[in-house]
Amino acid sequence: MKNIKHIKKLISILFGMLFLLVVTSCENKLYEPYQNTVLTEEVDYTIGSNMILPLLGAYEAFYTIAWDQNITTGVRGDDVNAAGDQAPMEEQDKFLYLSSHWNLNSLMTINYSRIIRMFTAISDIEKYRPAANNNALANQYIAECRTMRAWYYLNQGRSFGGGVIIDQLDNIQSQPASNKADIMQYIVEEMDEVIP
Repeated sequence: MKNIKHIKKLISILFGMLFLLVVTSCENKLYEPYQNTVLTEEVDYTIGSNMILPLLGAYEAFYTIAWDQNITTGVRGDDVNAAGDQAPMEEQDKFLYLSSHWNLNSLMTINYSRIIRMFTAISDIEKYRPAANNNALANQYIAECRTMRAWYYLNQGRSFGGGVIIDQLDNIQSQPASNKADIMQYIVEEMDEVIP
């Protein structure tokens, strides 16, 4: 009986020591500067050859797909049994959303965070434009970003039957929601502007 009490006491002491070791061992990592990150203030927009970097960041965002993104977008297909036999999927297929639909919340967050990322890439390319001294290349990079942004609006319109069309980053909160037809018209106008 005494041995069991001693073993329990020893185990609790060992867990306490392990907990303290884990908590205190990474504290110094909290105060180190970010690695592989350039803060905005440190970006030198006078190096024209770096104008491609915002475009590369935009493509990185475009090619990085969350595992649930294609599944959620694919629920609303034109196939025979689009939603299957799952009640939540049938609700999504009818555009009936509940706050418990985590995948839809995730999809909307992904779409709009990447739309904003495309705006940021366009803004950064514009900052590099004077140093790059190549308007045609800057226009091409901006057209590519606008095309990717239109793709996210297309996904937004397909998935939610509408959404907010952001035309400038400084007035996101004041934009009214648009229906799917408005989003599709925006995409057509966007593509008409970027196609040479």
